[in-house]
Amino acid sequence: MKPPDIPKDFCVVPTAEVEEGTLWVCADATNRRDSIEASCASCGSKVFHRPYAPEKTRKVCIACALTLMEEAEAAGSPFTPAVTTETAAELEAQKKGN
Repeated sequence: MKPPDIPKDFCVVPTAEVEEGTLWVCADATNRRDSIEASCASCGSKVFHRPYAPEKTRKVCIACALTLMEEAEAAGSPFTPAVTTETAAELEAQKKGN
């Protein structure tokens, strides 16, 4: 089930089904001690991702993700944003205050 805070046009997928090269949008700051620091695959800026982010993904910052989405749409091949089941569960737990 999709948590209510996830936009309707996003889909929820199991982490094991995330394909190699998939864009993984990362935060530019974090308050979670277990987040992992990385570099944006597009611009090199510092980003943070959750420990369950698959290694095979391309970690990108929010600004680059938006640019890549706009470029894909302009080229006629838009893609559907997704979150993993782990992300959805974290969002649901945050909402409940856990």
